Amino acid sequence: NNNNNNNNNNERNKEGYKEGSFSSNQAIVKVDTFLTKNMETRLSVAEGNGPVDALAKALRSALQDDFPQLDGISLSDYKVDLLSQGGTTAAVTRVTIDFVDSSTDMRWRTVGAHSSIIEASFRALVDGLEYGIERCADGCVVMDLENDTTN
Repeated sequence: NNNNNNNNNNERNKEGYKEGSFSSNQAIVKVDTFLTKNMETRLSVAEGNGPVDALAKALRSALQDDFPQLDGISLSDYKVDLLSQGGTTAAVTRVTIDFVDSSTDMRWRTVGAHSSIIEASFRALVDGLEYGIERCADGCVVMDLENDTTN
């Protein structure tokens, strides 16, 4: 049995595993909503295929009940650029995320910038989901006030 464990450890070491290490892409998001007179705080935890996917899933989980149109909104592209002078390690990271609404095929792009790639990604992600929510792609009634004939 001890030889079996040694063989497994040798195989893991060959594949780049470190004994006792663990990698997980999880996100915990705290969202304050103001849909009524009272603020409501929600905590959401999610795992994803990378930290940005985990953030997106956690945000959706926290907001899904109030904004069902998020079901149709997906990320279609994700791009990272480093904005620095002279190649320093203190570069500002610019993240660009493209979104698509499956119910209308409408597409939009948001950008986030920060020294942390995770924070830059979060800013672009929040802006993109907020835009998609505001566009009310699914189930919202948008009135054309200029052509309103009810008055």
